[in-house]
Amino acid sequence: MTITQLQVLIKTVELGSFTKAARVLNMTQPAVSHAISSIESELGVTILIRDKRKGLIVTDVGNRILVHIREILNGVEKIEQEVAMEKGHEVGTIRIGSFPSASAHFLPKMINLFKEKYPNLEVVLCEGTIKEVEDWLVSRVVDIGIVILPNKEME
Repeated sequence: MTITQLQVLIKTVELGSFTKAARVLNMTQPAVSHAISSIESELGVTILIRDKRKGLIVTDVGNRILVHIREILNGVEKIEQEVAMEKGHEVGTIRIGSFPSASAHFLPKMINLFKEKYPNLEVVLCEGTIKEVEDWLVSRVVDIGIVILPNKEME
């Protein structure tokens, strides 16, 4: 399996659709399907199931594998960042998971200040529920998560 195939798999899962992934990645839908089939064939397991009613379903083993694939892709990105830093460039991507009200009120100013200081770093903001952000942190979808700490008085 190649880095590109792994990136295709991750993007397909993120978007929940072979067609959407193909569009975003500037590929054909059959090419996306082939990349994922190649990974599944090489590993000998089913990672994704297509269901007409539920859409794209990630299998249990698929979810476990995706954690490691994200680690691999993060490692590749770190290698690219090390090389860029050696050449005098600061590059990379920081993924932030946040709930909508923090995204709207708290993060814009911080992200703008960050971009001013590090213009070559891309900031990707992923919005979801607090539970989704927690899940993204555990599965390494995001690097940073903005969540609310539990408050026993509120229960």
